[in-house]
Amino acid sequence: MICAFHQLTLINWLFKVDAMMTAYIQTIRSSLLIFMLGILGLCYSTHSLAEQEEAAAPIPVSNEPAAATSTAATPPPSPQENPSDFLKLGDQAYKAKDFAKALEWYNKAASQGNTDAMLKLADSYREGRDMPKNFELATHWLTQAATAGNAEAQLRLGDAYSIGQDVPKNHKTAVSWYSKAAEQEHALAQTRLAAAYYLGQGVTKDLAVAAQWYGEAAEKGDPIAQTALGKAFAQGQGVKKDGAQASRWLLAAAEQGNPEAQYWLGELYNGGIGVDSDSARAIEWYQLAADQDHTLAMLRLGEAYYTGKGTTQDYATAVQWLTKVALQGNSEGQTYLGLAYYYGNGTPQSYGEAMTWFTRAASQGNIQAQILLGEMYYYGQGVPQSYEQAYAWIGVAAARQSGPQRQHLVRLRDAFAKLLPPQQLTRAQEMALDLSRNQPRQ
Repeated sequence: MICAFHQLTLINWLFKVDAMMTAYIQTIRSSLLIFMLGILGLCYSTHSLAEQEEAAAPIPVSNEPAAATSTAATPPPSPQENPSDFLKLGDQAYKAKDFAKALEWYNKAASQGNTDAMLKLADSYREGRDMPKNFELATHWLTQAATAGNAEAQLRLGDAYSIGQDVPKNHKTAVSWYSKAAEQEHALAQTRLAAAYYLGQGVTKDLAVAAQWYGEAAEKGDPIAQTALGKAFAQGQGVKKDGAQASRWLLAAAEQGNPEAQYWLGELYNGGIGVDSDSARAIEWYQLAADQDHTLAMLRLGEAYYTGKGTTQDYATAVQWLTKVALQGNSEGQTYLGLAYYYGNGTPQSYGEAMTWFTRAASQGNIQAQILLGEMYYYGQGVPQSYEQAYAWIGVAAARQSGPQRQHLVRLRDAFAKLLPPQQLTRAQEMALDLSRNQPRQ
């Protein structure tokens, strides 16, 4: 047990220590107060009034213990000096479907010259996410980005002028923007520029220049350009005809799934152009294109199944494909389908259906359909017999033919004329003139 003297001594010592600690703490508090006042004075001299008011806002108090900090730590960098950071923040907000915030960040980045942000602003105003669509602002930012050299914006602005989207339609201006983007190696812009030269839209038609630009884009792997270049080599348009080059580029595009290339590759195999003639291989490529609703590929499949060339003859399958083609308005498909109904191949025989499809095809200028229609009127198949109609349709077909075919049709027309009294012949001749006027240009 501690004696009373020792207890008293210990108590006095504790009081002294407590007094010393209290004085020491007061000294530290005073020093901290002076330091903080100095800091506040510095802030007051360097911050705006608005910033002072923001600094004076109450600071939320957390119940969590304060984390230890190091005097050597530096604050994270601010995106204020880097527009690409604003762009990233905008993308993050857009991904989170906070479109208003995304627009805010894109505007900040665009105001500092970021052309990608300008392009995204154009898209935002065109889409009208969480705000009314504003095509004027969309065009403004698209033009800003294009003028600043953004190749994608130049392509899109060219497209806008090409079709008249929110700007006056102007092919010449479209070509100007396509050219700027093409010179920056933008593959699709090179393809667009090639098409302009091929069609003569906004620029003097030049198949050789078109082939050159198609070649540039084709080398970059653009399937549209590869298809166009392959067709150019197959037909000798702007380049020397070369079946091997045609098959090379068409195969490259066909393997990317381009239906036009697949159809044309089928044509090469069908005709033995640049490849060994192979009807079965042609059918395979036609099938791939037809599965993507390529009209001419479906027609070739229908013909193949109808005739049995390259595959087993199958009238029912032929009629299925020919019906799809005919309903798309293809006159060859309509004529073939009319023949199927005329003879009852793959479908119940029907002169009425044959007449319907022959008439549709004949009205589009299909000469074979016009001849068949004239014969049906002559024999009264599916319609009341009419020598006047027979004369008129055979006359229209004759006027669109040349050489021996024309001579044969003229003799047939004249034979029909002998069956008509003068008054009916006059009506038939007038009918032929009316039908000819309504025919599409050859």
